[in-house]
Amino acid sequence: MSNELDNVARALHNGHIPQIWRRLAPATLKTLGNWMIHFQQRYHQYNQWVRVGPTDGRVFRSRFYSVPCQTYSVARKIGTSSEEWPG
Repeated sequence: MSNELDNVARALHNGHIPQIWRRLAPATLKTLGNWMIHFQQRYHQYNQWVRVGPTDGRVFRSRFYSVPCQTYSVARKIGTSSEEWPG
């Protein structure tokens, strides 16, 4: 097993978010369990947006945002405020 996979396995075993995942996700202080619950909620919400569109009538125009992480931050802020999720 590579060092990277070894580090992932160790982090998961200890209940922490693997460092490789942290590089691809927004900064958080959540534990692994809470992070996974939040990730599943975001995944469900984004799938619903793709299938039926935003439920609150707001339309998200990505062309106005040139920086990908800024686009994600705006989408997350809109989603968490409308779904009453913790940020």
